[in-house]
This record gives sequence, C-alpha cells and structure tokens, in this order.
Amino acid sequence: MLPFRKMCLLLLLVSFQASAQFKTDSTEYYLLNFSVPDMPAFKALGTDPSNVLRPSDIQKFALSLSPFYSNGQGVIPRNFAVEFSPGKLASKNWTLEDYGKRRFWYNSSFSIGAIVDSGNVSSRLAVGYRFSIVRKRDDLLLNAARRKEVFIAQQQEQLALREFKNNWIIIVHKEIPPAERAQYGKDHDAEFWDFAENKAEEYLKENPDTALQASYDAFKKGYDKDKKKYYTAVDSLIEKFKSEHWNTSRLDGAIAWVGQSRDSLIKNAGFASFNTWVTWALGIGKSSQLLLGGSFSLPRSEFKDTTAINATVNVRYYLGTASFRGFAETQFKYQNYDGFEKSLLFNFGTEFRVSKSIWIVAEAGIDNYLKEKDPFSAFIASINLRYGFNQVMK
Repeated sequence: MLPFRKMCLLLLLVSFQASAQFKTDSTEYYLLNFSVPDMPAFKALGTDPSNVLRPSDIQKFALSLSPFYSNGQGVIPRNFAVEFSPGKLASKNWTLEDYGKRRFWYNSSFSIGAIVDSGNVSSRLAVGYRFSIVRKRDDLLLNAARRKEVFIAQQQEQLALREFKNNWIIIVHKEIPPAERAQYGKDHDAEFWDFAENKAEEYLKENPDTALQASYDAFKKGYDKDKKKYYTAVDSLIEKFKSEHWNTSRLDGAIAWVGQSRDSLIKNAGFASFNTWVTWALGIGKSSQLLLGGSFSLPRSEFKDTTAINATVNVRYYLGTASFRGFAETQFKYQNYDGFEKSLLFNFGTEFRVSKSIWIVAEAGIDNYLKEKDPFSAFIASINLRYGFNQVMK
C-alpha cells in the first residue's frame, strides 16, 4: 500500500494525464534510428557490387550518395537516391492504436534514384517500393511490456515532480493560502523551474528542510539540466530498447523499375529492368545479425530485343553495436544477359554512425567472374554516405 500522502499526490496527477497519454501513446515518441536502410531505387541502378537489400527501420526521409571512393581515389558522387515514407510522415498525430491498424503502411517507403553514366547510356532513373515486417515482440510500438515500463517510469517521475513542486509552494512560499496553492503553481510555473534549475541547492544550504531536500533529490534523478529535459528514466528505457534491438529479426521486401535514356530527358527514358528483393534478417544474441537475401531482375538488352533473368543469393554476417558494426559477405550471381556469366563475391565492410542522422558505409572485396573461358577476379571498393531523418516533427 502507498502512504496516504503519496496516494493523494497520485490523485493530483489527473491534471497531468493528458500529457502522459500523449507521451506514451504517440508513435512519435518511439522513433528508431538503427541505420539507414538500403534503398531499392539505388540498388536497382547496379552501382553497388553487393545486391543484398539491407533491412532496417524505415525512415521518414533518407538520402544516399555514392560513390565517394572509386578506382583507388576519392570522387564526386554521381549517383544518388532519396527515400520517403508517406505513412511515417503522416503519423505525427497517430496513437499506438492507429499504428496497430496501419503498421504495414507505416513500415513502407518509396524511393527514387538516378545515375549519370559515362558510357553509351547517359542516364538511368529508378523508382522503388519497399516494406518491412517485424515480429511483435521486437516491435517497440507493439511490445506491451516495454510500453508499460515506459508508462510506469513516467508516472514515477511525474510523482516526484509534483511532490517537489508542492513542497516548493508549501515550504518556500508558505504565505500562500492552501486554497490558492493549485492556481499559484500554474501561474508561477516559470518561477518554479528557475528555482529547480538555479536556486534550489543554494536555498537548501541556507534553509535546510528534510521534506524539500528529499523531494528535490527525487526530482533531480529524472531531470537532465544540460538538455533541459525531464523524463530521463523514460528516455533511458527507450534508448536501452534501441541498443538491444538493432539486430532484431525482420523481413524486408522490395521492387523497383529502372528506365534508361541516351540523354537527360525523362520523356526519352525506356524500360531497362524490373527488380525484386527479399531479405530475412535473423538476430543472433545481442551483437550479431545474419542476413539471407535473394534478388531477381529482368533486364532488357540495349537493343530492346531480349529480356533475361538475373539472380543473386547473398549471405552477410554483422558483428557490432547499434552505432558501429562490421560485416563479412558472400554473394553468388547468375547473369544471363550480355553473355552467360556467373560471379562469386567476397566482401567485407563496416557501417558506422557519424552523427544522429548520418551513416557511412564502407566496403571492399574481390569479385570473381567464373567464365568458362578466361575467368578473372576484380578488386571492388566503395564508400557511401547515407542520411536518414527519423525524428519528432515539431
């Protein structure tokens, strides 16, 4: 049983309930940023040696530029792609109940990519669509136990805040009549926060008070003075979920259409290929993830007289953390286009976050072309920059 005084304070929390419900029942509060996923429109252009579609949390908006490194030297990127999720952009005012009804739309995105070649084909344009399916236990928005932890932590911190504010009124401003205290707290909220941030410690040194000191100590546990932000325990729970679930199991699928033109005019673009991908990401422990991917494409010859099937199978293994990880990969490619060809890629690389929204992906390896006559191997390397906006929209 709670002490009578705390039970009374809990009743006073009714006035805070609207903000609590918004905080814990809004999809905006649970945005993730594990990494910027591969974009199908970018993959379809064929600029990456690896054709695996990297699963990850769908971003509201993402940008990819490549390559920054090619043929042993730094270059100005000529290839780019943008991705956006209409469902996520429209979810600013969604509740968790809304998400439960529309989660497929929330976890879908569209992408557009372009490349300017220096060969016979001057430019290519790709349009892609992707979706991501996550198990309920690994989906923060559907994980009832985690959301309950968040709500309980928030209630506890609200209780500490309310108790400290009440003591501030009762002890520091004891001249205020009991009947006017509630209104005084509302009218002097800015004064209370100034006291909490700048004057409380000095006041308590000069005017020691056990009740005020205890409530101030409880308040400090939930307040980050540098960030001017309350609910630090709530933020910690969500950050903990992010750090533990970057390698969560999920299934991603995508399709993309590619058009090509001998000039830069979109109206002259003709069908070049149709591409599909499926990748299953399997979480292993807390620091590893295994990707099993496959893709098919229907490219059209330069003279538009044949359409053949290309296929790839990928296995990639990640080891690392939510912000930094390395990977090793092998890929087998069957290409029945411009001559029969098989290739086997051995690839190594890393993904790391350089800021809240920017990732760099660097990779290098050997691509072995298994021709029946004159097989050969080629060294490949690339550095890509990815930006993903997946933050609360004001």
